[in-house]
Amino acid sequence: MALSKITDADLEGKGVYGQADVPGLSASEMQEKVEEIVRGVVIPKFNANVDLTCTKEELAGAQFTAGAVSSVFGRAGDVSAAAGDYDAAKIGYTGGTSGLSAGNVQAAVDELASGLSGKAASAHTHGNLSSDGKLGTTAGNVVVTGAGGAVEAKGAVAAGIATLDAGSKVTPLQAASDQTEITANHTLELADAGRDLICTNSADITVTVPLYADVALPLDTEIVIFRAGAGAVAVAFASGVTVWCKEESYGIADRYSGVLLKKRAADNTWSLEGNLG
Repeated sequence: MALSKITDADLEGKGVYGQADVPGLSASEMQEKVEEIVRGVVIPKFNANVDLTCTKEELAGAQFTAGAVSSVFGRAGDVSAAAGDYDAAKIGYTGGTSGLSAGNVQAAVDELASGLSGKAASAHTHGNLSSDGKLGTTAGNVVVTGAGGAVEAKGAVAAGIATLDAGSKVTPLQAASDQTEITANHTLELADAGRDLICTNSADITVTVPLYADVALPLDTEIVIFRAGAGAVAVAFASGVTVWCKEESYGIADRYSGVLLKKRAADNTWSLEGNLG
């Protein structure tokens, strides 16, 4: 039974409300009329409502009927929540200002993961780069790509890069050509480009300029051939190579002198100058 309220009908005709200025009642009748609402309406209603309520002790021992449940999360009896009972998909989520459309936490995580797919974190390593954006610990290195395109930091010399002096000029040591000793007949190869070939032979030898099709020495290649040994040094050209030279003899005339070979045009045109004879 539900609790009841005091209505206008309960108060109708009770109390002193609506009485004449001089009601014509005795003192005892007036007292009864004044208390009529409290004693005749309020107190009975209050007591009736009290009878419909229970104490906190009674409420603590109350049992409520619910639908039949054989188990909770696969467990029967006095079940308490355990880890794993609720996964992220069972927890509701309201996007609010996040802009996510997901309706539960798991869907929100999946939506974020999909949006971040293929994007690097704000702090991350990439190849040889550290998470704080550094490449090694040495100052002044240059960045080059190594084997397989891997990014590396090397000193200028190791990276094959010339450095400039205070006058913005390449240093003499870096501008100098490498010296390579020749002791026998030799056909130019790619590694000879820019070299100073020092011939220390005691017997006669020949240095041969090959066809571009055999050794693809690039345009503007310069090669110095210096005769340091007692043996003669001749310069020969493979069939098909064009030679620009004012001398008819292509041998180095004297010991401790040399000649300069320079590739003047694409493919197979070279000039030869120096101490020839």
